[in-house]
Amino acid sequence: MSQHLGRLSREPQAQGLAPGRAFENAVHDAFSAMGFEARTISGSKDTDILVTWRSADGSPVTAIIEAKARSSGIVAHTDVSDVGLETHKGRHHASFVAVVGPAFSGDTIRDMAAMKKWVLLDADRLAR
Repeated sequence: MSQHLGRLSREPQAQGLAPGRAFENAVHDAFSAMGFEARTISGSKDTDILVTWRSADGSPVTAIIEAKARSSGIVAHTDVSDVGLETHKGRHHASFVAVVGPAFSGDTIRDMAAMKKWVLLDADRLAR
């Protein structure tokens, strides 16, 4: 799984699908394999994947997942819309936001993630 997810994170045009779609599918499968309920939504006006689970008290918890495949191997702040993510978070009443990509570059994206309490998750770490 690790090599597959990492490879797809760096091949936006993989498997002859729409850009990034093969990576989105792999991220969906990774969360499903960990026992989360995952649903692919995708599209330019919505989040890529919704992940849900039950908290310790049994209440449902939702996270939105933005999957970013980049042939450069780097996701920068210009690849992520903070307004878009916050809009999607609100639309789906999500408690958490994660951006999954091959790797992340620059203080701007890290600072934004820290301020907004987003998780930046590289594909190799997710696969592990």
